[in-house]
Formats: sequence, C-alpha cells, structure tokens
Amino acid sequence: MSEYRLQLDGRADWRAQWEGIYAFVREWLAVDFNGTTPVDRVFEFERSTRICLPPSVHEWLRFATASYGLDPHFTFRDCLVVEQLKDYDAVSLLLQGEQDTYWAIESEHLNDDNPPVTVFYLDYDDPQGRFVREGPWSPTVTSFAFDYFLAYLNSPGGGFRVRTSSSHFNRDALVAEFGPPVVFGHLELYYADGILAALSTFSANWHSDELKIEVQHLTPLNQLPSTIQRLVPDAHVLAGAFSSYQ
Repeated sequence: MSEYRLQLDGRADWRAQWEGIYAFVREWLAVDFNGTTPVDRVFEFERSTRICLPPSVHEWLRFATASYGLDPHFTFRDCLVVEQLKDYDAVSLLLQGEQDTYWAIESEHLNDDNPPVTVFYLDYDDPQGRFVREGPWSPTVTSFAFDYFLAYLNSPGGGFRVRTSSSHFNRDALVAEFGPPVVFGHLELYYADGILAALSTFSANWHSDELKIEVQHLTPLNQLPSTIQRLVPDAHVLAGAFSSYQ
C-alpha cells in the first residue's frame, strides 16, 4: 500500500498549491520534477505582452516549459501562447493545438495571485474567425494546471474516462470506498493507494460530465476498488493496461 497522501488543498495559498502539484507529479511518475525553467525564459512571456502577469501564471509557464522532461508519461500537446486576445480584455495562457480554443485570464483578475481561467471558443460560423467567451473553466490557475496535467497524463498503470451518466457511476459509492474528496479548485479528487479519480464541477469545462481514473502502478482489474471495476465496461479514452479490458 502506498503511504502517499494528496498534498493538494484548494484553501492553501498559490505557492502551497503549486508545491502540492509538483509533489504529486514526483510521486506519481517517480521523477525529479519541480518546473526548473530559467526565470528569464518565463519573463520573456511577460515582456511580450507588456503586462505584469500574476505569480501563479509565472509558475504555470515554468511548469509548461519544463514538462518535456515528463515524456513519455505526459504530453504537452497544445501551444503555449501568451498574448492579448483580440476582441476581449484578456491574456491567454494556452491555445489549443487545433487553434480553436483559448484559455485566458480576464484583465479584471490580473491583480489576483491565482486568478480564475476562462475559456474562449472559435466561432466557426463567423467569417472574421472571432472567438466567443464560453465561461469559467476553473477558479484558479493551479486547478487549471492540474486539470491539464491529468488530461494528458499517461499513468504507468493506465487510466480511462467514463461518463457520469453511466448507470455504474455512483458518487456516494466513491465516497464510501475512497473517503471524502479533496477539493482543489473545480476538481473533486478521490485518492487511495495509487488510484486517483477526478471530477470537474464547472459546466464550461469539457470534463464536467466525466470521471477520470488514473492508476499509478500496473494492477490486475480484480484488485482495483469495486467502484472502479464496475465502471470499466462503460469507459472510453482507455489508456495503457485498460486498453485491453474492452
């Protein structure tokens, strides 16, 4: 049994939240990782916008630019674009690789240490190629970053997603088996003995109707928690060992 305990706490200050993210990455992937991007590289992004960026955004840039060191267990698959959005008073954190989604900080929140993140989608029907503000993606940069890490994490033990509309999804059963969730921004995180289950509670977030399961070590299906076993037949986006379970 793993003695590791999640160090993620949405009530902590931004520094402690980032420390918790780095601690999880190091534990989960057994790597030495703490976002060691040179400070000058981070400030290049700030100079390009001529805007003073919040400290948690600085840490996001360190995390993102250092994440190549996590390959093959994590893929930073999008574009680290930091720029003033056209038509909006907001500064982007990330542009999706397909160039149809921006995640950004609205300017009214740039004085916050750990501001909320808003998502903007390309309007394909607009001949000018304008983006439309969809709504809040996450309440903090830290929970945005951890959500992004989970989205493209390739855990050593595999993982999958399942719709919360599945007849086998039961939040009360998760609580009974894993204990109450750790609340980290918009995320509910259920963790026990190398198994992580994550729910998003923000409706604008793509993952709001999904439960994401990650398994730290290769584990036979019949040794996984019963709540997880029951979900596998309804799973999608299966990765690693779970690819052979359907």
